[in-house]
Amino acid sequence: MAQNREFMTAPPWGQRLIGIDGLRGLAAVMVVITHTNQRLAPDAGPHWLGSLVNFGGQGLTLFFALSGFLLYRPFASAIVTGSPSPSLRNYFWNRALRIFPAYVVIFLFVALVAGVAYLRPAALGESSVSGTQPVGYMTDPFLLISNALALQTLFPEAIKTGIPAAWSLTVELAFYAVMPLLAVIVLKLRTRSRRTSIWHASIPIIAMIVIGLTGKIWYRLIARPSTSDEAYWLEWGGNWTAVLARSFLYHADLFAWGMLASLLFCLYRSSAIAAGRLQLLRWGALILGCLSAVAGWALSYSNSGFAVLSAAVILFVAIPAGRHGTGRLATIFESPPFKQMGEISYSAYLWHVPVILLMQRLGLVLPDTVAGWIGNTMIVLIVTGALSTLTYMLVERPPMALKKRLDSARIEAMKAQA
Repeated sequence: MAQNREFMTAPPWGQRLIGIDGLRGLAAVMVVITHTNQRLAPDAGPHWLGSLVNFGGQGLTLFFALSGFLLYRPFASAIVTGSPSPSLRNYFWNRALRIFPAYVVIFLFVALVAGVAYLRPAALGESSVSGTQPVGYMTDPFLLISNALALQTLFPEAIKTGIPAAWSLTVELAFYAVMPLLAVIVLKLRTRSRRTSIWHASIPIIAMIVIGLTGKIWYRLIARPSTSDEAYWLEWGGNWTAVLARSFLYHADLFAWGMLASLLFCLYRSSAIAAGRLQLLRWGALILGCLSAVAGWALSYSNSGFAVLSAAVILFVAIPAGRHGTGRLATIFESPPFKQMGEISYSAYLWHVPVILLMQRLGLVLPDTVAGWIGNTMIVLIVTGALSTLTYMLVERPPMALKKRLDSARIEAMKAQA
């Protein structure tokens, strides 16, 4: 009977958080602006402006931290408060519905209809940013299958083929598998140990940080480029070093800081953190995040440093200044522009580079000036936004609606059995 009641009420971690969708929208815009600058106007404006714009590429790090925050939240809540843990079957089904429908549709269109898929990894001395990497219609069965399954970055001969930005999906899929495995192990240990639940909830986070730092150190030990072309090839070319650089082993710690933010949020929600300490927690996390971002950049671990900052920003949005109401930053990110961009952010992430490649093919690229860069960026944002809205409405929303119907049917069935 107790189990039935669990299905009849929404768990606390199932509630939507104000402003988080807007953060997704911000991350997507950051990535789009950066790639537009790198590919269409690399020499526009002074050097400092290009460096500042390229910093927007850290939008992907924000995406990873958001995944860690949102997906670890139900498991952290179960470990800390003893609330019902999520069903693994539902978890994996939901992840598949969220990732694959839109990705497969966009990939097949890019590879077989538009003909702007990357056809092979970069060779030494060849940079995809400069536009020299082969682009066209993908007919190789191995590349089609590996890309359709989002497993292309596991193979040197397939890495960074298909949709260039989609390499991160392989990392996401690995996280989807490893994180719940660690959480389930911890849930089992928690029932057999007298240690505090906060310590147990920290174990998967620590494990992720260790995995990520180990992968980064391993890469630094084996990748010793002597030229910029060799450095690019080691990170993106058809070799096993690039497979490591694009792998979950290298990026696991980026999810970990979002998971830490999730744990702190669960402690806040369960009132384990005193109300008077909320402001200290929020501002302390933000200051630490800024310092980590600067230190990470100086030590060539910019992604790791920015992941800490991303987690701090997530906390600042998710946790208001007081116990009641919504914080100002969350209200800003809940505004229609941010919220709507957040809804289509996944499609936008997949569409924007193919749009850039189509602009190059059709000769629609404006001059390499600041004004041209602004114009190119506006074109890419508008066209990407239109295509993303279309795929969101026709491809992304139906599976999400199906998920809601199945959840409702399952709850009704449990009520009937009660």
